Amino acid sequence: MKRFSARPGAGSARFGTAGNTRAILPDRCAAPGSVLTTGARFGGGGRVRPGAGGARFGSTVCVIAAIFLSACASVPPGENVDAGVLRKSAGKQQSGAHSPGEIAAARQRVVDSAKVLLGQKPDASVQVAGRQFTLDCIGTVSAAWWGAGYDIQRDFAKYSGNGVLRLYASMKDWGVLHEMRDPKPGDVVFWENTWDRNDNGVLYDDGLTHAGIVIEVESDGTVHYLHSSYSRGVVIAYFNLKHPAEPFGPGGKVWNSPMYLGANYNKTNNPPRWLSGDLWSAFGDAGKTAEQLR
Repeated sequence: MKRFSARPGAGSARFGTAGNTRAILPDRCAAPGSVLTTGARFGGGGRVRPGAGGARFGSTVCVIAAIFLSACASVPPGENVDAGVLRKSAGKQQSGAHSPGEIAAARQRVVDSAKVLLGQKPDASVQVAGRQFTLDCIGTVSAAWWGAGYDIQRDFAKYSGNGVLRLYASMKDWGVLHEMRDPKPGDVVFWENTWDRNDNGVLYDDGLTHAGIVIEVESDGTVHYLHSSYSRGVVIAYFNLKHPAEPFGPGGKVWNSPMYLGANYNKTNNPPRWLSGDLWSAFGDAGKTAEQLR
């Protein structure tokens, strides 16, 4: 079991290791040398989150089988995998969204297309509108947008790294990223430091690691998002940026779903920040993205 300890003189919290066995996970979310950290966001003007690089994590057992795990693999442009077919209707590339009505319609198409993917198994391979997608996190986001008539991977070849980094870089160049805490349905949501991607045992130095799609926003700020969970496949989960560090609200309502790899509500050794709201990084505006991809 993981244990939380403090090393004398370290000035930071570390997850100690009781033995030599260590959980080794494949690097599913970044290529070497391509980490995009929070400090580099928005031309270097992004905020640096407290505790970055300050905590370490070790384990005597592999934790990849936990219920609420989230991770995502590279999605090369034009990836084509022979597998099952997801039957659904989808239009061709849209001509853009300019008026408020067109923007709202574009957002709804993305949401409707995303919901069709619900229940798919982890890393399932599906065909959407004639194109094959592997449903890791970026594959799920890409499939939803493709089904709505937009190729969100259009500019991936311009950038290095995995799918999360390429999508973030694309959206940064399109000018559609924002950190305002009022997302709308269809928006892309990015998280950072959701697992030890670089496998160095240090918490919160892994940059961008996960992405999903906003499905609904409640009046109390609770966001319903669709994403590919490492263990459960395509599901809807929740976060609330008004209460990012609180798992539950009044009456036991879920405010924030577990996001850090291996963390869960019933565990006593979760890292300091493990909820979806706590690990949120940025949004990509769906309306502006649709206009860019017209």
